[in-house]
Amino acid sequence: MYALTSTQYPEVHTSHFRDFYTAQVKQDAIAISLVKGMRVGRDGPQLISQMIRKNLNLDCSVLIGGNVASDLGNKELSEAVIASSSREMGAIFRKLFQTSYFYVDILQDVAGAEMCGTLKNIVALAVGIVDGLDYGCNAKAVIMRQGLTEMRKFAKTLYPNVRNETFFESCGLGDLIATCLGGRHHTTAEAWTRAWKVCGLGGLPKT
Repeated sequence: MYALTSTQYPEVHTSHFRDFYTAQVKQDAIAISLVKGMRVGRDGPQLISQMIRKNLNLDCSVLIGGNVASDLGNKELSEAVIASSSREMGAIFRKLFQTSYFYVDILQDVAGAEMCGTLKNIVALAVGIVDGLDYGCNAKAVIMRQGLTEMRKFAKTLYPNVRNETFFESCGLGDLIATCLGGRHHTTAEAWTRAWKVCGLGGLPKT
């Protein structure tokens, strides 16, 4: 098994990464990515799991869920999904990751789970701006609901086989809620908006 960490993400598409790990990883290994995001290059968008499959020739699952790292570190109730090409492979990884406080479900929609983990950060930025403007729950509900709808539409545009129900799993709605309430993208956007208001830099940001 090979687990890709976030610090290795920029190197995933390089020849150095491919050459090093091809020599280190057994041909019958299976991989799981813990990275949220995607690469967009001249050849179009590419998910992390796709990059691993292409460069290392490994079947790659993903672990994604609505988790703030500090809460998980404190062993608070949390959940995630392991999206795999098969339930059998997902079961192997669930046995590795699941604990008494960290529940893991299995999902056979790798592209859908990864797209959720990528796009929810954009929605979280918008919710952070709303909080920075001191708007109420109604405005945040609009952003989150419409954001989830647009996440699904965009994901299905790129990957038509993405399943609708994936967006209501921990990797979708769960991750969206957690990130919009306490993630770093929300926190950064809120702080930026409040600083903009205090400094009076040409008025409020245009939306």
